Amino acid sequence: MHRLLLVSLIFTSLFAKRNFAQDSTITNVFDKDFFLFEKASKKTNFSNDSVFNQIQNYFSRNLMGNIGLPNYEYLLSYKEDPIGVRWFNSPYDEKLFGLTEKNQYGGKGIKTNVFGAAGTKKEQVLKLEHIQNFSDNFNVSVKLNRYGALGFYQFQQSFVNNVYVASNYFTKKKRFGILFSYGFDRFKHQENGGITSDTSIVKDNLVDKILVPVNLKSAKRNYSLMTGSLHFFFKLNKDSLDKLNHHVLFGGNGFINKSHYTDVPSVFYDTAFFNQLNTNDTTKYSKVSPDFSYNLTSKNINFEIGSRYEFSEWYTPDSLQRYTSVIGFQRFGWQSNSGSFKIKQKANYIASGSNIGDYSASVNALFYTPVLKTTFSLMVNTELRSPDLFFNYNSVNNFFWKNTFEKSNTNAGYFYADSKKLQLTFGAVYRNTDKLIVLDSMALPKQLKKNAVTARIFLKHHLKVYKFHLENQVNYQSTNAYSLPVPYIYTQHQLYFEHRVKKNGLKMQIGVQANYIGKMDLISYNPALNSYYLKKSKEQGGNYVFADFFFNISFKPVTLFFKAEHLNQGFTGMNYTLLNGYFQPDRAFRFGLNWEFWD
Repeated sequence: MHRLLLVSLIFTSLFAKRNFAQDSTITNVFDKDFFLFEKASKKTNFSNDSVFNQIQNYFSRNLMGNIGLPNYEYLLSYKEDPIGVRWFNSPYDEKLFGLTEKNQYGGKGIKTNVFGAAGTKKEQVLKLEHIQNFSDNFNVSVKLNRYGALGFYQFQQSFVNNVYVASNYFTKKKRFGILFSYGFDRFKHQENGGITSDTSIVKDNLVDKILVPVNLKSAKRNYSLMTGSLHFFFKLNKDSLDKLNHHVLFGGNGFINKSHYTDVPSVFYDTAFFNQLNTNDTTKYSKVSPDFSYNLTSKNINFEIGSRYEFSEWYTPDSLQRYTSVIGFQRFGWQSNSGSFKIKQKANYIASGSNIGDYSASVNALFYTPVLKTTFSLMVNTELRSPDLFFNYNSVNNFFWKNTFEKSNTNAGYFYADSKKLQLTFGAVYRNTDKLIVLDSMALPKQLKKNAVTARIFLKHHLKVYKFHLENQVNYQSTNAYSLPVPYIYTQHQLYFEHRVKKNGLKMQIGVQANYIGKMDLISYNPALNSYYLKKSKEQGGNYVFADFFFNISFKPVTLFFKAEHLNQGFTGMNYTLLNGYFQPDRAFRFGLNWEFWD
Protein backbone atom coordinates (compact mmCIF):
# COMPACT_ATOMS: atom_id res chain seq x y z
CA MET A 1 0.00 0.00 0.00
CA HIS A 2 2.70 2.45 1.03
CA ARG A 3 4.79 1.64 -2.06
CA LEU A 4 1.81 2.17 -4.34
CA LEU A 5 1.04 5.50 -2.69
CA LEU A 6 4.66 6.65 -3.08
CA VAL A 7 4.75 5.63 -6.75
CA SER A 8 1.45 7.45 -7.36
CA LEU A 9 2.75 10.65 -5.77
CA ILE A 10 5.92 10.53 -7.87
CA PHE A 11 3.92 9.86 -11.03
CA THR A 12 1.54 12.75 -10.50
CA SER A 13 4.29 15.19 -9.55
CA LEU A 14 5.99 14.57 -12.90
CA PHE A 15 2.94 15.78 -14.82
CA ALA A 16 1.27 18.30 -12.54
CA LYS A 17 2.30 21.67 -11.19
CA ARG A 18 1.04 22.75 -7.79
CA ASN A 19 -1.48 25.47 -8.21
CA PHE A 20 -2.82 26.84 -4.94
CA ALA A 21 -5.72 28.78 -6.49
CA GLN A 22 -7.79 25.79 -5.52
CA ASP A 23 -11.36 26.97 -5.97
CA SER A 24 -10.79 28.79 -9.24
CA THR A 25 -9.96 25.80 -11.42
CA ILE A 26 -12.77 24.40 -13.56
CA THR A 27 -12.72 21.26 -15.69
CA ASN A 28 -15.41 20.58 -18.28
CA VAL A 29 -17.02 17.16 -17.80
CA PHE A 30 -18.96 15.64 -20.68
CA ASP A 31 -21.69 13.02 -20.57
CA LYS A 32 -20.85 10.21 -23.01
CA ASP A 33 -24.42 10.09 -24.36
CA PHE A 34 -24.41 13.87 -25.07
CA PHE A 35 -20.72 14.30 -25.78
CA LEU A 36 -20.93 16.44 -28.94
CA PHE A 37 -23.70 18.60 -27.49
CA GLU A 38 -21.88 19.38 -24.24
CA LYS A 39 -18.56 19.89 -25.99
CA ALA A 40 -20.20 22.48 -28.26
CA SER A 41 -21.82 24.35 -25.37
CA LYS A 42 -19.30 23.71 -22.56
CA LYS A 43 -22.02 24.41 -20.03
CA THR A 44 -21.37 21.27 -18.01
CA ASN A 45 -18.39 21.72 -15.73
CA PHE A 46 -16.84 20.45 -12.56
CA SER A 47 -15.41 22.88 -10.05
CA ASN A 48 -12.41 21.76 -8.03
CA ASP A 49 -13.89 22.76 -4.70
CA SER A 50 -12.15 21.71 -1.55
CA VAL A 51 -12.61 18.09 -0.46
CA PHE A 52 -12.19 19.28 3.11
CA ASN A 53 -15.78 18.72 4.19
CA GLN A 54 -16.90 15.09 4.61
CA ILE A 55 -13.51 13.65 3.68
CA GLN A 56 -13.67 11.37 6.72
CA ASN A 57 -16.84 9.78 5.29
CA TYR A 58 -15.16 8.43 2.17
CA PHE A 59 -17.35 5.30 2.28
CA SER A 60 -20.79 4.65 3.67
CA ARG A 61 -21.44 1.80 6.11
CA ASN A 62 -21.56 -1.62 4.44
CA LEU A 63 -24.40 -3.86 5.65
CA MET A 64 -22.03 -6.86 5.67
CA GLY A 65 -19.58 -4.86 7.77
CA ASN A 66 -16.54 -4.85 5.49
CA ILE A 67 -15.48 -2.61 2.62
CA GLY A 68 -15.16 -4.50 -0.66
CA LEU A 69 -17.84 -7.07 0.07
CA PRO A 70 -21.28 -7.00 -1.61
CA ASN A 71 -23.55 -4.33 -0.16
CA TYR A 72 -27.32 -4.07 -0.19
CA GLU A 73 -28.45 -0.50 -0.90
CA TYR A 74 -30.37 0.70 2.16
CA LEU A 75 -30.94 4.25 0.86
CA LEU A 76 -33.17 4.34 -2.22
CA SER A 77 -31.47 6.07 -5.17
CA TYR A 78 -32.35 6.93 -8.76
CA LYS A 79 -30.81 4.68 -11.43
CA GLU A 80 -31.06 4.26 -15.19
CA ASP A 81 -29.76 0.82 -16.19
CA PRO A 82 -29.09 0.25 -19.92
CA ILE A 83 -31.81 -1.70 -21.71
CA GLY A 84 -30.99 -5.04 -23.33
CA VAL A 85 -30.14 -8.60 -22.35
CA ARG A 86 -28.61 -8.67 -18.88
CA TRP A 87 -27.12 -11.60 -16.98
CA PHE A 88 -26.96 -10.20 -13.48
CA ASN A 89 -27.35 -6.95 -11.58
CA SER A 90 -24.21 -6.72 -9.47
CA PRO A 91 -24.67 -6.41 -5.68
CA TYR A 92 -21.40 -4.54 -5.23
CA ASP A 93 -21.31 -0.95 -4.04
CA GLU A 94 -21.13 1.28 -7.12
CA LYS A 95 -18.54 3.50 -5.44
CA LEU A 96 -16.14 0.55 -5.53
CA PHE A 97 -16.28 0.36 -9.32
CA GLY A 98 -13.87 2.39 -11.38
CA LEU A 99 -16.17 1.99 -14.38
CA THR A 100 -19.28 3.76 -13.15
CA GLU A 101 -17.99 7.26 -13.87
CA LYS A 102 -17.58 7.16 -17.63
CA ASN A 103 -17.08 10.89 -17.99
CA GLN A 104 -14.95 12.45 -20.70
CA TYR A 105 -13.05 15.61 -19.84
CA GLY A 106 -12.34 18.71 -21.92
CA GLY A 107 -10.50 22.00 -21.69
CA LYS A 108 -6.78 22.68 -21.46
CA GLY A 109 -4.84 21.92 -18.31
CA ILE A 110 -4.02 19.25 -15.76
CA LYS A 111 -5.93 17.97 -12.75
CA THR A 112 -4.61 15.21 -10.53
CA ASN A 113 -6.00 13.85 -7.28
CA VAL A 114 -4.48 11.25 -4.95
CA PHE A 115 -6.44 9.83 -2.02
CA GLY A 116 -5.09 7.32 0.48
CA ALA A 117 -6.56 5.95 3.71
CA ALA A 118 -5.80 3.19 6.19
CA GLY A 119 -7.56 1.85 9.24
CA THR A 120 -8.24 -0.92 11.71
CA LYS A 121 -8.18 -4.51 10.41
CA LYS A 122 -5.76 -3.52 7.67
CA GLU A 123 -8.28 -1.46 5.76
CA GLN A 124 -6.43 0.25 2.89
CA VAL A 125 -7.79 2.61 0.25
CA LEU A 126 -5.91 4.20 -2.63
CA LYS A 127 -7.53 6.29 -5.37
CA LEU A 128 -5.72 8.13 -8.16
CA GLU A 129 -7.29 10.34 -10.82
CA HIS A 130 -5.19 12.08 -13.45
CA ILE A 131 -6.57 14.30 -16.24
CA GLN A 132 -4.12 15.41 -18.95
CA ASN A 133 -5.81 17.98 -21.21
CA PHE A 134 -3.23 18.69 -23.91
CA SER A 135 -5.64 21.06 -25.68
CA ASP A 136 -9.36 21.72 -26.11
CA ASN A 137 -9.37 18.90 -28.69
CA PHE A 138 -7.18 16.24 -27.05
CA ASN A 139 -7.54 14.69 -23.61
CA VAL A 140 -6.43 11.62 -21.67
CA SER A 141 -7.77 10.68 -18.22
CA VAL A 142 -6.76 7.81 -15.94
CA LYS A 143 -8.35 6.42 -12.78
CA LEU A 144 -6.83 3.82 -10.48
CA ASN A 145 -8.59 2.39 -7.41
CA ARG A 146 -7.37 -0.11 -4.86
CA TYR A 147 -9.25 -1.28 -1.75
CA GLY A 148 -8.44 -3.95 0.78
CA ALA A 149 -9.67 -5.01 4.22
CA LEU A 150 -9.07 -7.96 6.52
CA GLY A 151 -12.50 -7.85 8.16
CA PHE A 152 -13.60 -8.28 11.76
CA TYR A 153 -14.58 -11.95 11.45
CA GLN A 154 -12.87 -15.23 10.73
CA PHE A 155 -12.16 -15.80 7.02
CA GLN A 156 -13.58 -12.40 6.07
CA GLN A 157 -11.35 -10.34 3.81
CA SER A 158 -11.66 -8.49 0.52
CA PHE A 159 -9.54 -6.98 -2.21
CA VAL A 160 -10.64 -4.65 -5.02
CA ASN A 161 -8.41 -3.38 -7.81
CA ASN A 162 -9.52 -1.47 -10.90
CA VAL A 163 -8.31 0.88 -13.60
CA TYR A 164 -10.13 3.13 -16.06
CA VAL A 165 -8.65 5.00 -19.04
CA ALA A 166 -10.51 7.41 -21.35
CA SER A 167 -9.53 9.77 -24.15
CA ASN A 168 -11.11 12.01 -26.77
CA TYR A 169 -9.54 13.70 -29.79
CA PHE A 170 -10.79 16.12 -32.45
CA THR A 171 -8.99 17.59 -35.43
CA LYS A 172 -8.45 21.38 -35.41
CA LYS A 173 -11.39 21.97 -37.75
CA LYS A 174 -13.45 19.46 -35.77
CA ARG A 175 -14.30 17.45 -38.88
CA PHE A 176 -13.17 14.15 -37.33
CA GLY A 177 -13.04 12.85 -33.75
CA ILE A 178 -12.44 9.76 -31.62
CA LEU A 179 -13.91 8.78 -28.26
CA PHE A 180 -12.21 5.91 -26.41
CA SER A 181 -12.48 4.21 -23.02
CA TYR A 182 -11.23 1.06 -21.31
CA GLY A 183 -11.77 -0.25 -17.81
CA PHE A 184 -11.04 -3.30 -15.71
CA ASP A 185 -12.47 -4.16 -12.27
CA ARG A 186 -11.57 -7.08 -10.06
CA PHE A 187 -13.11 -8.16 -6.74
CA LYS A 188 -11.59 -10.96 -4.66
CA HIS A 189 -12.92 -11.92 -1.25
CA GLN A 190 -13.72 -14.61 1.27
CA GLU A 191 -17.41 -14.34 2.07
CA ASN A 192 -17.47 -16.82 5.01
CA GLY A 193 -21.26 -17.34 4.87
CA GLY A 194 -21.97 -15.24 7.94
CA ILE A 195 -21.90 -16.12 11.61
CA THR A 196 -22.89 -19.73 12.42
CA SER A 197 -25.03 -18.72 15.39
CA ASP A 198 -25.99 -15.31 16.72
CA THR A 199 -25.77 -16.71 20.26
CA SER A 200 -22.02 -17.20 19.83
CA ILE A 201 -21.61 -13.45 20.23
CA VAL A 202 -24.59 -12.65 22.41
CA LYS A 203 -23.36 -14.96 25.17
CA ASP A 204 -20.07 -13.11 25.43
CA ASN A 205 -20.08 -9.55 24.16
CA LEU A 206 -16.33 -9.25 24.50
CA VAL A 207 -15.43 -12.37 22.53
CA ASP A 208 -12.68 -12.03 19.91
CA LYS A 209 -14.57 -12.09 16.63
CA ILE A 210 -11.69 -13.86 14.91
CA LEU A 211 -12.61 -16.86 17.09
CA VAL A 212 -16.31 -16.77 16.19
CA PRO A 213 -17.31 -19.76 13.99
CA VAL A 214 -18.69 -19.06 10.53
CA ASN A 215 -20.90 -20.97 8.09
CA LEU A 216 -18.52 -21.27 5.14
CA LYS A 217 -14.89 -20.85 6.08
CA SER A 218 -13.73 -21.76 2.55
CA ALA A 219 -16.14 -19.64 0.49
CA LYS A 220 -14.16 -17.54 -1.99
CA ARG A 221 -15.15 -15.45 -4.98
CA ASN A 222 -13.21 -13.84 -7.83
CA TYR A 223 -15.39 -11.38 -9.74
CA SER A 224 -14.05 -9.38 -12.70
CA LEU A 225 -15.48 -6.97 -15.25
CA MET A 226 -13.68 -5.60 -18.32
CA THR A 227 -15.29 -2.97 -20.56
CA GLY A 228 -14.24 -0.96 -23.59
CA SER A 229 -15.69 1.45 -26.12
CA LEU A 230 -14.47 3.12 -29.33
CA HIS A 231 -16.48 5.66 -31.35
CA PHE A 232 -15.68 7.81 -34.38
CA PHE A 233 -17.28 11.14 -35.33
CA PHE A 234 -17.49 12.54 -38.86
CA LYS A 235 -18.80 16.03 -39.52
CA LEU A 236 -20.87 16.18 -42.71
CA ASN A 237 -21.00 19.94 -43.30
CA LYS A 238 -17.75 21.56 -44.48
CA ASP A 239 -18.00 24.91 -42.74
CA SER A 240 -16.67 24.35 -39.21
CA LEU A 241 -18.15 27.68 -38.08
CA ASP A 242 -21.74 26.69 -38.84
CA LYS A 243 -24.05 26.97 -35.85
CA LEU A 244 -25.83 23.76 -36.90
CA ASN A 245 -23.53 20.76 -37.30
CA HIS A 246 -24.35 17.36 -38.77
CA HIS A 247 -22.40 14.31 -37.58
CA VAL A 248 -22.29 10.63 -38.35
CA LEU A 249 -21.21 8.47 -35.42
CA PHE A 250 -20.23 4.82 -35.45
CA GLY A 251 -18.33 2.48 -33.17
CA GLY A 252 -19.17 0.04 -30.45
CA ASN A 253 -19.07 -1.09 -26.83
CA GLY A 254 -18.15 -4.39 -25.28
CA PHE A 255 -17.59 -6.06 -21.96
CA ILE A 256 -16.69 -9.39 -20.35
CA ASN A 257 -18.06 -10.26 -16.91
CA LYS A 258 -16.71 -13.31 -15.09
CA SER A 259 -17.50 -14.76 -11.67
CA HIS A 260 -15.64 -17.71 -10.14
CA TYR A 261 -16.83 -19.19 -6.82
CA THR A 262 -15.39 -22.06 -4.72
CA ASP A 263 -16.36 -23.62 -1.38
CA VAL A 264 -16.80 -26.93 0.43
CA PRO A 265 -20.16 -28.41 1.56
CA SER A 266 -21.67 -27.27 4.84
CA VAL A 267 -25.03 -26.94 6.54
CA PHE A 268 -25.39 -23.44 5.10
CA TYR A 269 -27.62 -24.53 2.19
CA ASP A 270 -31.20 -25.74 2.37
CA THR A 271 -30.87 -27.42 -1.03
CA ALA A 272 -28.76 -30.47 -1.86
CA PHE A 273 -25.37 -30.30 -3.59
CA PHE A 274 -24.98 -31.82 -7.01
CA ASN A 275 -21.35 -32.43 -6.13
CA GLN A 276 -21.02 -33.62 -2.54
CA LEU A 277 -17.28 -32.97 -2.34
CA ASN A 278 -16.76 -29.37 -3.38
CA THR A 279 -18.08 -26.46 -5.42
CA ASN A 280 -16.13 -24.88 -8.24
CA ASP A 281 -18.46 -22.70 -10.33
CA THR A 282 -17.52 -20.29 -13.11
CA THR A 283 -20.03 -18.09 -14.90
CA LYS A 284 -19.07 -15.75 -17.72
CA TYR A 285 -21.12 -13.23 -19.70
CA SER A 286 -19.80 -11.18 -22.62
CA LYS A 287 -21.41 -8.67 -24.97
CA VAL A 288 -20.40 -6.76 -28.12
CA SER A 289 -22.57 -3.84 -29.33
CA PRO A 290 -21.66 -2.04 -32.58
CA ASP A 291 -23.80 1.07 -33.24
CA PHE A 292 -24.44 3.75 -35.85
CA SER A 293 -26.23 7.09 -35.47
CA TYR A 294 -26.87 10.54 -36.96
CA ASN A 295 -26.35 13.58 -34.72
CA LEU A 296 -27.58 17.17 -35.22
CA THR A 297 -25.87 19.56 -32.81
CA SER A 298 -25.64 23.26 -32.06
CA LYS A 299 -24.87 25.30 -28.95
CA ASN A 300 -28.49 25.06 -27.79
CA ILE A 301 -29.95 21.89 -29.27
CA ASN A 302 -29.04 18.27 -29.89
CA PHE A 303 -30.88 15.48 -31.68
CA GLU A 304 -29.56 11.97 -32.26
CA ILE A 305 -31.14 8.86 -33.72
CA GLY A 306 -29.54 5.51 -34.37
CA SER A 307 -29.45 1.79 -33.74
CA ARG A 308 -27.14 -0.79 -32.24
CA TYR A 309 -26.78 -4.53 -32.60
CA GLU A 310 -26.09 -6.53 -29.47
CA PHE A 311 -24.51 -9.97 -29.52
CA SER A 312 -23.93 -11.68 -26.16
CA GLU A 313 -22.80 -15.06 -24.87
CA TRP A 314 -23.59 -16.57 -21.47
CA TYR A 315 -21.44 -19.42 -20.25
CA THR A 316 -22.45 -21.59 -17.25
CA PRO A 317 -20.83 -24.84 -16.06
CA ASP A 318 -23.23 -26.90 -18.20
CA SER A 319 -24.13 -24.73 -21.21
CA LEU A 320 -23.27 -21.93 -23.62
CA GLN A 321 -26.13 -19.70 -24.79
CA ARG A 322 -26.14 -16.88 -27.33
CA TYR A 323 -28.47 -13.85 -27.67
CA THR A 324 -28.88 -11.17 -30.33
CA SER A 325 -30.94 -7.98 -30.31
CA VAL A 326 -31.44 -4.90 -32.50
CA ILE A 327 -32.05 -1.76 -30.43
CA GLY A 328 -33.16 1.61 -31.73
CA PHE A 329 -32.26 4.69 -29.68
CA GLN A 330 -32.97 8.42 -29.72
CA ARG A 331 -31.64 11.37 -27.71
CA PHE A 332 -32.69 15.00 -27.47
CA GLY A 333 -31.10 17.88 -25.58
CA TRP A 334 -31.84 21.59 -25.27
CA GLN A 335 -30.55 24.43 -23.14
CA SER A 336 -31.19 28.16 -22.91
CA ASN A 337 -28.60 30.69 -24.08
CA SER A 338 -27.58 31.38 -20.49
CA GLY A 339 -27.39 27.69 -19.65
CA SER A 340 -29.73 28.14 -16.70
CA PHE A 341 -32.33 25.74 -18.13
CA LYS A 342 -31.46 22.32 -19.59
CA ILE A 343 -33.44 19.32 -20.76
CA LYS A 344 -32.10 15.89 -21.71
CA GLN A 345 -34.28 13.09 -23.00
CA LYS A 346 -33.35 9.52 -23.97
CA ALA A 347 -35.32 6.55 -25.35
CA ASN A 348 -34.39 2.96 -26.28
CA TYR A 349 -36.50 0.20 -27.83
CA ILE A 350 -35.62 -3.43 -28.69
CA ALA A 351 -37.04 -3.86 -32.20
CA SER A 352 -36.09 -7.49 -32.82
CA GLY A 353 -34.30 -10.46 -31.36
CA SER A 354 -33.98 -11.37 -27.70
CA ASN A 355 -36.16 -9.40 -25.27
CA ILE A 356 -38.12 -7.86 -28.16
CA GLY A 357 -40.50 -5.15 -26.99
CA ASP A 358 -38.41 -4.00 -24.03
CA TYR A 359 -38.01 -0.23 -23.78
CA SER A 360 -36.69 2.54 -21.57
CA ALA A 361 -37.27 6.31 -21.63
CA SER A 362 -36.06 9.10 -19.36
CA VAL A 363 -36.21 12.90 -19.05
CA ASN A 364 -33.84 15.05 -17.03
CA ALA A 365 -34.65 18.75 -16.51
CA LEU A 366 -32.39 21.23 -14.69
CA PHE A 367 -33.22 24.85 -13.84
CA TYR A 368 -31.07 27.44 -12.05
CA THR A 369 -32.32 30.75 -10.67
CA PRO A 370 -30.21 33.46 -8.99
CA VAL A 371 -32.95 33.78 -6.35
CA LEU A 372 -31.21 32.29 -3.30
CA LYS A 373 -28.82 30.67 -5.79
CA THR A 374 -31.21 27.77 -6.21
CA THR A 375 -31.02 24.77 -8.55
CA PHE A 376 -34.06 22.60 -9.32
CA SER A 377 -33.69 19.18 -10.90
CA LEU A 378 -36.25 16.61 -12.01
CA MET A 379 -35.52 13.16 -13.45
CA VAL A 380 -38.15 10.59 -14.45
CA ASN A 381 -37.68 7.16 -15.98
CA THR A 382 -39.90 4.34 -17.19
CA GLU A 383 -38.83 0.95 -18.48
CA LEU A 384 -40.21 -2.45 -19.49
CA ARG A 385 -37.55 -5.08 -18.92
CA SER A 386 -37.35 -8.84 -19.44
CA PRO A 387 -36.04 -10.85 -16.47
CA ASP A 388 -32.30 -11.19 -16.00
CA LEU A 389 -30.87 -14.40 -17.41
CA PHE A 390 -29.88 -15.33 -13.86
CA PHE A 391 -33.54 -15.53 -12.78
CA ASN A 392 -34.81 -17.52 -15.76
CA TYR A 393 -32.10 -20.15 -15.76
CA ASN A 394 -29.32 -21.19 -13.41
CA SER A 395 -27.34 -24.40 -13.21
CA VAL A 396 -24.45 -24.55 -10.74
CA ASN A 397 -23.34 -27.08 -8.14
CA ASN A 398 -25.51 -25.63 -5.38
CA PHE A 399 -28.64 -24.54 -7.25
CA PHE A 400 -30.67 -25.35 -10.32
CA TRP A 401 -33.81 -23.69 -11.65
CA LYS A 402 -35.57 -22.99 -14.94
CA ASN A 403 -38.31 -20.34 -15.07
CA THR A 404 -40.38 -18.34 -17.55
CA PHE A 405 -41.01 -15.14 -15.63
CA GLU A 406 -42.98 -12.24 -17.12
CA LYS A 407 -41.58 -8.83 -18.00
CA SER A 408 -41.43 -6.18 -15.30
CA ASN A 409 -42.32 -2.48 -15.56
CA THR A 410 -40.58 0.15 -13.42
CA ASN A 411 -41.44 3.83 -13.03
CA ALA A 412 -39.00 6.00 -11.09
CA GLY A 413 -38.50 9.67 -10.33
CA TYR A 414 -36.03 11.94 -8.56
CA PHE A 415 -36.48 15.59 -7.58
CA TYR A 416 -34.32 17.96 -5.61
CA ALA A 417 -34.05 21.69 -4.87
CA ASP A 418 -30.69 22.99 -3.71
CA SER A 419 -30.17 26.53 -2.37
CA LYS A 420 -26.54 27.62 -1.97
CA LYS A 421 -27.68 30.78 -0.21
CA LEU A 422 -29.73 28.92 2.40
CA GLN A 423 -27.34 25.94 2.51
CA LEU A 424 -30.44 23.77 2.17
CA THR A 425 -31.28 20.78 -0.04
CA PHE A 426 -34.65 19.07 -0.25
CA GLY A 427 -35.55 16.12 -2.43
CA ALA A 428 -37.49 12.93 -3.04
CA VAL A 429 -36.94 9.59 -4.78
CA TYR A 430 -39.72 7.25 -5.93
CA ARG A 431 -39.74 3.79 -7.50
CA ASN A 432 -42.67 1.55 -8.43
CA THR A 433 -41.99 -1.91 -9.88
CA ASP A 434 -44.57 -4.49 -10.83
CA LYS A 435 -43.77 -8.23 -11.06
CA LEU A 436 -40.51 -7.75 -9.18
CA ILE A 437 -38.36 -10.89 -8.96
CA VAL A 438 -36.68 -11.70 -5.63
CA LEU A 439 -35.01 -14.72 -4.02
CA ASP A 440 -37.30 -16.34 -1.45
CA SER A 441 -36.41 -18.06 1.84
CA MET A 442 -35.02 -21.06 -0.10
CA ALA A 443 -32.85 -18.68 -2.17
CA LEU A 444 -34.95 -19.49 -5.25
CA PRO A 445 -36.39 -16.88 -7.66
CA LYS A 446 -39.97 -15.75 -7.07
CA GLN A 447 -42.01 -13.15 -8.97
CA LEU A 448 -44.19 -10.96 -6.76
CA LYS A 449 -47.85 -10.45 -7.64
CA LYS A 450 -48.29 -6.94 -6.22
CA ASN A 451 -46.36 -3.79 -7.06
CA ALA A 452 -43.30 -3.05 -4.94
CA VAL A 453 -43.35 0.67 -4.10
CA THR A 454 -40.55 2.49 -2.27
CA ALA A 455 -40.11 6.23 -1.65
CA ARG A 456 -37.53 8.40 0.09
CA ILE A 457 -37.71 12.04 1.20
CA PHE A 458 -34.51 13.74 2.29
CA LEU A 459 -33.45 17.08 3.74
CA LYS A 460 -29.94 18.49 4.20
CA HIS A 461 -29.07 21.70 6.00
CA HIS A 462 -25.86 23.46 7.00
CA LEU A 463 -25.92 26.06 9.79
CA LYS A 464 -22.92 28.21 10.70
CA VAL A 465 -22.65 30.26 13.92
CA TYR A 466 -19.30 31.97 14.34
CA LYS A 467 -16.80 29.12 13.77
CA PHE A 468 -19.19 26.37 14.75
CA HIS A 469 -20.95 24.30 12.08
CA LEU A 470 -24.00 22.10 12.41
CA GLU A 471 -24.87 19.81 9.49
CA ASN A 472 -27.98 17.64 9.44
CA GLN A 473 -29.13 15.06 6.91
CA VAL A 474 -32.49 13.38 7.41
CA ASN A 475 -33.91 10.58 5.24
CA TYR A 476 -37.39 9.14 5.63
CA GLN A 477 -38.28 6.04 3.62
CA SER A 478 -41.42 4.01 3.11
CA THR A 479 -41.99 0.66 1.40
CA ASN A 480 -44.93 -1.71 1.04
CA ALA A 481 -42.85 -4.82 0.37
CA TYR A 482 -40.71 -6.97 2.62
CA SER A 483 -38.76 -7.75 -0.53
CA LEU A 484 -37.33 -4.21 -0.42
CA PRO A 485 -36.18 -3.83 3.20
CA VAL A 486 -34.94 -0.32 4.00
CA PRO A 487 -34.63 1.58 7.29
CA TYR A 488 -37.54 3.93 7.69
CA ILE A 489 -35.28 6.65 9.08
CA TYR A 490 -31.61 7.28 8.35
CA THR A 491 -29.96 10.46 9.66
CA GLN A 492 -26.50 11.97 9.97
CA HIS A 493 -25.62 14.87 12.27
CA GLN A 494 -22.32 16.73 12.55
CA LEU A 495 -21.16 19.38 15.00
CA TYR A 496 -17.65 20.70 14.46
CA PHE A 497 -15.42 23.69 15.04
CA GLU A 498 -13.63 25.08 12.00
CA HIS A 499 -10.71 27.49 12.07
CA ARG A 500 -9.19 29.13 8.99
CA VAL A 501 -5.85 30.95 8.88
CA LYS A 502 -6.32 33.33 5.95
CA LYS A 503 -2.64 34.26 5.62
CA ASN A 504 -1.34 30.82 4.69
CA GLY A 505 -4.55 28.96 3.78
CA LEU A 506 -4.44 26.55 6.72
CA LYS A 507 -7.84 25.09 7.70
CA MET A 508 -8.79 22.86 10.60
CA GLN A 509 -11.91 20.98 11.66
CA ILE A 510 -12.54 19.10 14.88
CA GLY A 511 -15.89 17.64 15.78
CA VAL A 512 -18.24 14.74 16.31
CA GLN A 513 -20.85 13.07 14.14
CA ALA A 514 -23.60 10.55 14.68
CA ASN A 515 -25.44 8.27 12.27
CA TYR A 516 -28.82 6.85 13.20
CA ILE A 517 -30.19 3.86 11.30
CA GLY A 518 -33.83 3.18 12.18
CA LYS A 519 -35.57 -0.16 12.39
CA MET A 520 -35.52 -2.30 9.28
CA ASP A 521 -36.45 -5.82 8.20
CA LEU A 522 -33.39 -8.02 7.86
CA ILE A 523 -32.61 -10.08 4.80
CA SER A 524 -29.89 -12.69 4.26
CA TYR A 525 -26.94 -13.18 1.92
CA ASN A 526 -26.07 -16.31 -0.06
CA PRO A 527 -22.37 -16.52 -1.03
CA ALA A 528 -22.87 -19.17 -3.73
CA LEU A 529 -25.39 -16.95 -5.58
CA ASN A 530 -23.68 -13.66 -4.71
CA SER A 531 -27.20 -12.41 -3.94
CA TYR A 532 -29.49 -11.36 -1.11
CA TYR A 533 -32.58 -13.40 -0.24
CA LEU A 534 -35.55 -13.26 2.15
CA LYS A 535 -35.92 -15.15 5.42
CA LYS A 536 -38.93 -17.35 6.24
CA SER A 537 -39.80 -15.22 9.25
CA LYS A 538 -39.31 -11.49 9.52
CA GLU A 539 -36.45 -10.43 11.74
CA GLN A 540 -35.75 -6.82 12.58
CA GLY A 541 -32.58 -4.91 13.22
CA GLY A 542 -31.59 -1.29 13.19
CA ASN A 543 -32.51 1.41 15.67
CA TYR A 544 -28.77 1.97 16.11
CA VAL A 545 -26.59 5.02 16.73
CA PHE A 546 -23.00 5.13 15.47
CA ALA A 547 -21.01 7.96 17.09
CA ASP A 548 -17.69 9.14 15.61
CA PHE A 549 -14.98 11.68 16.33
CA PHE A 550 -13.03 13.32 13.49
CA PHE A 551 -10.19 15.77 12.99
CA ASN A 552 -9.39 17.27 9.56
CA ILE A 553 -6.59 19.66 8.64
CA SER A 554 -5.90 21.17 5.23
CA PHE A 555 -2.92 23.15 4.01
CA LYS A 556 -3.42 24.35 0.45
CA PRO A 557 -3.61 21.22 -1.78
CA VAL A 558 -3.13 18.65 1.01
CA THR A 559 -5.86 17.48 3.40
CA LEU A 560 -5.23 15.09 6.30
CA PHE A 561 -7.93 13.42 8.38
CA PHE A 562 -8.33 11.17 11.40
CA LYS A 563 -11.53 9.42 12.42
CA ALA A 564 -12.42 7.33 15.48
CA GLU A 565 -15.49 5.35 14.46
CA HIS A 566 -18.27 3.77 16.55
CA LEU A 567 -17.00 5.20 19.83
CA ASN A 568 -20.27 4.36 21.57
CA GLN A 569 -19.77 0.61 21.14
CA GLY A 570 -20.31 -1.05 24.51
CA PHE A 571 -22.24 1.91 25.89
CA THR A 572 -25.31 1.78 23.64
CA GLY A 573 -25.00 -1.84 22.53
CA MET A 574 -22.54 -4.44 21.28
CA ASN A 575 -24.07 -6.48 18.49
CA TYR A 576 -25.35 -4.19 15.74
CA THR A 577 -26.64 -6.16 12.77
CA LEU A 578 -28.18 -4.90 9.53
CA LEU A 579 -28.01 -8.28 7.76
CA ASN A 580 -28.74 -11.77 9.08
CA GLY A 581 -25.53 -13.51 10.12
CA TYR A 582 -23.31 -10.42 9.84
CA PHE A 583 -22.53 -7.86 12.53
CA GLN A 584 -21.24 -4.33 12.19
CA PRO A 585 -17.54 -3.70 12.99
CA ASP A 586 -16.39 -2.81 16.49
CA ARG A 587 -14.73 0.46 17.38
CA ALA A 588 -12.31 1.38 14.58
CA PHE A 589 -9.82 4.06 13.57
CA ARG A 590 -9.23 5.61 10.16
CA PHE A 591 -6.67 8.11 8.89
CA GLY A 592 -5.54 9.31 5.49
CA LEU A 593 -4.85 12.17 3.11
CA ASN A 594 -6.01 13.78 -0.10
CA TRP A 595 -3.51 15.60 -2.36
CA GLU A 596 -4.58 17.68 -5.35
CA PHE A 597 -2.57 19.13 -8.23
CA TRP A 598 -3.66 21.57 -10.96
CA ASP A 599 -2.17 23.44 -13.87
